[in-house]
Order: sequence, then structure tokens, then C-alpha cells
Amino acid sequence: MVKRIRTILTLFLLVMGTAMSWAEASSTGFKPFKIDFRTNPYTFEGSAPENVNVESGEWLDEGIDNGWNTLGYYQASVTVNVDRPVKFTIGTNNFTNYATVSVNGGTSTVIKTNFMAEGGVNDGGPNTYNHNVKYVYKGTEPVTLVFNLGDYCPYFYAEEWVEPDYDEATKTFNVPAGDAELLKNSIIEANAKGGNVTIYLPNGTYDLGGDANTEVIGDNIAIIGESRDGVIIKNAPAVEGLLTSATLKNSSTGLYLQDLTLQCNAPYNSAANVRAERGVALWDRGTKTICKNVYLKSKQSTYYSNGAEDMKAYFEGGIIEGAVDLACGTGNVLFNSVTLNLVNGTNPGNVIAAPSTDASELGYVFANCLVTGSIDNGEYYLARGWNEKDEGNSYSAATFFGCNFLKTPASDYWGATNGKNVTRRFAAFTIDRQVLSMDAGYDVDLSKVNLISFAGDWDPAQIISQHKPIKTNGAGWASYTAFTDVFVNGTDVKAYTAIKINPNTVTLRSVEGNKIPAGTPVFIKGANNGKYYVNSALVSTTFPVNFLRPVLFDTTLEDGSNAFVLGVRDGVCGLYYVNSTVLVPAGKCYLDATGHPLVLAKDEVEMVIDDSETTGVGNVGVDSDSDAIRYNLAGQKVDKGYKGIVVRKDGKKYLAK
Repeated sequence: MVKRIRTILTLFLLVMGTAMSWAEASSTGFKPFKIDFRTNPYTFEGSAPENVNVESGEWLDEGIDNGWNTLGYYQASVTVNVDRPVKFTIGTNNFTNYATVSVNGGTSTVIKTNFMAEGGVNDGGPNTYNHNVKYVYKGTEPVTLVFNLGDYCPYFYAEEWVEPDYDEATKTFNVPAGDAELLKNSIIEANAKGGNVTIYLPNGTYDLGGDANTEVIGDNIAIIGESRDGVIIKNAPAVEGLLTSATLKNSSTGLYLQDLTLQCNAPYNSAANVRAERGVALWDRGTKTICKNVYLKSKQSTYYSNGAEDMKAYFEGGIIEGAVDLACGTGNVLFNSVTLNLVNGTNPGNVIAAPSTDASELGYVFANCLVTGSIDNGEYYLARGWNEKDEGNSYSAATFFGCNFLKTPASDYWGATNGKNVTRRFAAFTIDRQVLSMDAGYDVDLSKVNLISFAGDWDPAQIISQHKPIKTNGAGWASYTAFTDVFVNGTDVKAYTAIKINPNTVTLRSVEGNKIPAGTPVFIKGANNGKYYVNSALVSTTFPVNFLRPVLFDTTLEDGSNAFVLGVRDGVCGLYYVNSTVLVPAGKCYLDATGHPLVLAKDEVEMVIDDSETTGVGNVGVDSDSDAIRYNLAGQKVDKGYKGIVVRKDGKKYLAK
């Protein structure tokens, strides 16, 4: 039963036992504070500050006796005197529709739009208060701020604002390693700028504490880490739940995440009608979201999409970890070459996906993904039907194509449906399009598995390339595996496959038009220490002979793996034998020399290009005639100690080391 208690709240401040007026107290300047409105009367964390006044409000108890949370005060007003930049955190719940602020009695400014329209669900249930909005006052002169906290504010925090480091030339926020507060401030500032900026994070753990739903609202914001496993953004929300736990909440268009980990450590809810540990690492309410080599880590509902109508999102590489519903929600999402890591949760039963889609939506597509984890074979389902709203007619669509199941799924593949009136559209295929399991009557369009068909006029490959270009080494070479069909831009760059392994050399052949099919490994030759960018392009070419091996998932090579990796020694690029443990990152490639004993007896192998018009130098090999007259490419005579491309008098070109 809802209890409303009308009260008039006036904060009387005591200093050394003497009552003090608000005017007198206001002269002391700002001090950080936290107010908890979920108790009656409200409470401060620590002693009451001298710069705060709380006025009229109506307390709402959402039923303490039945375990539901107390929502706070209705129409509470807080007056704060500040004399420096301050960041305010205003808690909201599923009844909140606005909050406003005025400066020195001026016109009020709305700082919170309607919560219900932003995805809040007025379910009348527990744990609905873990939403908040930030407001930053940046003035330095003493002013009085008056906040009207709207309908039922559960808490109100204030702390000094620390300006993040921003480079206008590169439009980049540079966050100190492990500084969670400056990460949050950088997101606030990026939102305020309207987006189109980058936030760069060096390796470190960014602990957001109990903060949930740290929100990105500015369009085209990129958050990029130094390394996926080195940059960890984590939180520990007070309660589990789809709407109350997210490490990061996205409400924008074009959010780009790269090389970082989002980890939600939500508690387990043991209530008989719940029994869940939903901890959302990424709550995606936006569209055109890209996750490149991102690790999402939780136990349940790790990735939650319920954003804009016909939303699209794209994952390339990275890991999604959980026990139940690694991905759940609405929209169209393509997971390309993602590792799906299933772990044991508190509740029995594992499932990868729980899509809840519209009739026209493709839903979730898992292409070339790797399914692994600590669970036993046969102990998980690929997907289960779900009607998120549990009303009306709903569809649940998921397609698995060409996935590598290191852990075998349950024999019937699909789990039980949760919700009413769900039409299920599930299918699983091998890489050569053989049906593993498919719902009757479901005519899946496998052409949509291709990123270009899936994305339409949106080009995730080009966007990823802008943030993560192909980088050549000091000798102008790079190894590369395309995750999707692309072409490499540039007049000074060529892509090559390895078509032959000779006793002393490896023969390379150029790729026509630099058009590279998905999953194809190539060597790239361009300028020394160059950067090259790609665009999506439908490619029909195949390469039946190619001794290069693709790396779509981080791969460890050991001595005895018969592998050579691209490297530079003394300024000369070559292929070097792997004689110790080497980690080849996803997106690179290596040479497999299995069955070629002469080559495997060498520490280094030269690369030979068989089409001279591609680089101006053909048949680059090893010169066996030490007495031949030699010239460089400028036509100047050189002695046999010269290092680089050499042209003999007979016209033969080779690489002298």
C-alpha cells in the first residue's frame, strides 16, 4: 500500500550548538554533500552542510513491508549556495518526469526530460530508482541555485566539478589511468558538446562504484581504450535488473566502443518470483552502435538492446560473457566473430540470446562466432523466445551462421519461450549453409548475414577503419585479416596473398583492386609507417590457394606450429619462424609452412612478388652471384655491401640484406 506523508521540511543548521540562519550559513561557500530521500525524514551522509536548504515535499513509501523500495519526496526543493564549479547528481525513478534548476532566482531550466519516454517502465515494482541525471554548474562567482526535484526524488548528491583534459585540435578527452571520476566527467562534457568527440582511456581499472546507467547521449562519441584487457570499466549496482544496473547506458546515434572491458557486478536477487542476477554491461537504447574488440562481462543480460525503432548495432571481435541471455532485447544486431563465453550462473540453465523483435526485424545474427566457456557440452541453448513487453503479438528472431561450437549446444538447440504470443524465428547453419536447426516456416534471408546487406547505407567497416586503420611497419608491411568484405584505399598500397612456398622464398601475388573478401588473410605493402583505411565492398573473388592463415580471434602460436610471422630485422621486412610463444591479435595473419621442410629449417624466409607492375620491383629474391654488377633503383652503381632493392646488370632485381 502506498503511504504519502505530507511534511514541511526546513533545515536548521547548528554550528557549535547555535542556531544559524540560512543567510548566515550561505556565506560559508560550497561543501560536498549527499541527501538520501528514501527515509522519512531524509538523511545526510555525515553532518548536514551549511550551504544547503531543503524545503517542502511529500514522502512516498512504495511499501516497505513488502520489500519494495521507498521512492522519496514529491516536489522536494533544494537550495544550494555555490562559489565554484559543482556537479549535481539527481536520482530519478519510474514516476519522475522532470527536474529544474534556477540561478539567482532566474528562469528555471529543465535538466531532466520525461523518464518514461526515455525507457523507464512504470511497473510499480521494486528497484526502480537507480536512474540519475547529471547537472554541472561551471561558474566561479557565488550564486544561489534552486532545484525542483520533480516527482519523487530518491537522492541528491553534489560534489566539486573537476574539468577533464580536452584537446581541441584532436577533439579528444584524455583521461588519467584509472580515474573513474574524470571518465564520468568526460562523458558529461562529451554529451554537452553534442558528441563527435573521442574519449581515450589508458590501461587501468575505472571503478564506478554503485553508479548505474552512466549515460552517453551525444551522437558519434568514441570511447577507446589502450587495450581490451587492460582497460576495465566496472560498477557494482545496489540491485540487479535490466533498467537498474548498467555499467554504461547508450541513448545516442553512432556510439563507438573499442579495446575496453565493461563489467557489471550485479548482486543476486533470491526472491522467489525473481531469482535473477541481471547485470547489464551495455544498455543500448541508441542506434548505429559499434563495439570493436570489446569485452562485455556479467552473469545475466550482459548486452541489452531496447532502443530506437529499427535500431542497428554491430559487434566485431571481442567477447560477451554470461550465464543467461548474453544478448537480449529488441532491434537488429550483427555479432561478427565474437567470442561467446558461457559461465555457470546462480540459476541453472544457460542460453546465449533472448531476442524480442518486431515482425520486420532480422533480430540477432551471430556470424562466425566462437562459443566456449566453463559449462559442459549440451548444457546450453542458442536462443529462447521472449516477449519483452509481455503484451500483444511479438516475434523472436535469431540466426546463427558459421559459428564454431567448442561447447556443443543442447540437442534441440532452442530454449523455452518467456512471455505470451511470441512467434519464434530461429535458425542455425554451418559455414557452408547446411541447416543445423530451423523453425518450421521460417524462410531466413542469409544474404543479410553479410555486413553490407545488413547495414544498408551505414558503413561500420569504414568507421572502424577511421579509429583502427591498417598500420604498416618501418619497412612498409602489415599483416591483415578482413572481418567483412572490404577494399583498401590508397594509390600507394597493395594487398597480397601467399600462393607458393619455395625452398628459399615465399611467392606473393597481388589482390586485384585491393578487394579483400571477409575472412581472407593478406599482407599489405605501402609506405613506411603508413596508415591505410578501408570501406565495405561486396567481393566475389575467392583465393583457392593462400598459405596465409586468418586470425579472427586472438591466437597463440607455439614453437613447432610451423608458422612464420611478419617482422622487421635491421630495417628489412621478412617472415620469421615462430620458435617461442607468440600472440597474434585478431585482425592479423601468419604464414603456415606445414609440409615444407626446407623452409621450416630456416629462421627467416624472403618474400617474392611475382607481378612486377604492382610495386615496380619484381622477383625479389636472394642473389647468388656475388660478382655481379649491381645498381640501386636510381640507377647508381652499388657494392655488394649495399642494403635494399638491387638491380643486376642482367635486369634481375633482388633484396640485399
